[in-house]
Amino acid sequence: MEHLQEIAGKEDIHAEKAALQVIAQKSEGCMRDALSILDKIVSFTNGELTYQNTLEHLTYRRRLLCQDGRLYAATGSLGGHVAF
Repeated sequence: MEHLQEIAGKEDIHAEKAALQVIAQKSEGCMRDALSILDKIVSFTNGELTYQNTLEHLTYRRRLLCQDGRLYAATGSLGGHVAF
């Protein structure tokens, strides 16, 4: 998580420590995944990461992945959707 804090500081991203902890936990120790999650959330929050908007983003992402998975299981196709 310290590395995420360092990157956020260098990129002028205002991030709550709790938000970075959630990102680190969700990335399961993979820095590439953590940076990808950080980048996506920053793009939706104009560089203001809070614990709340981080959880909201991750919950929304999980719902999309579940919906795409059900669609794929039913039809064999993602129907034009791209899971990220």
